[in-house]
Amino acid sequence: MASFFQRKSIVWLSVVASVAFVFYTYSSGKKATVDYNAEVKPILNKHCLACHGGVRRKSGFSLLTREDALSPAESGKPAIVPGHPEKASLSDG
Repeated sequence: MASFFQRKSIVWLSVVASVAFVFYTYSSGKKATVDYNAEVKPILNKHCLACHGGVRRKSGFSLLTREDALSPAESGKPAIVPGHPEKASLSDG
């Protein structure tokens, strides 16, 4: 049986992978194979936007718009860097 933190980590990794794939796909000009509105946005709405959307910007990070998601957070580093996940602070943990 998975602990609370293991389940939360699995959900978080799923969200990160989905968001990273969508931003990478759109930034690289490739045709998206994921429907953002049908497949990714519901995940963000359920698990992320309560703390990282609109007025609420935990750690200075918002996922409400693409511009917000690509902007630097409190760390000074952008959480998401399309096409360069190694430069993104979201992957730092």
